[in-house]
Amino acid sequence: QVCRQDARLAEQVEQTEAARVEAQAETEEHAREAELTREGQHAEMRRVRRRAGEAQQSMAEMAELREDVGQMRSELFQKENRTLREELEQQRQRERSTRSLLVELSEQLVQRSSVAQACEEASAEAKAKAE
Repeated sequence: QVCRQDARLAEQVEQTEAARVEAQAETEEHAREAELTREGQHAEMRRVRRRAGEAQQSMAEMAELREDVGQMRSELFQKENRTLREELEQQRQRERSTRSLLVELSEQLVQRSSVAQACEEASAEAKAKAE
């Protein structure tokens, strides 16, 4: 009877030891899986952070490009306005020169007309005296 009890106890010890080894193996397996999961999560977080950094850099570059385009538009607009003002001033100067020339030519025409009239009158007087 003691031998049977010893045998049962020995069998229970073996079963308990086998269950403990199996439980330890499962625990280790779960620990490995959990570690892999954590590593995967850390790797994913690093990827997410890297992508977020890249996105933030892209946004900053886009903002800088928008600012550059705005400045270029402003400079172009100012240059165009300056060019148009210069062209307008040149046109006004040509108009003033043309007006001055017209006034001068009108005065010369009036003088020549007066001279021509005086010549005609003198010619008519000379004809009248000659007759």
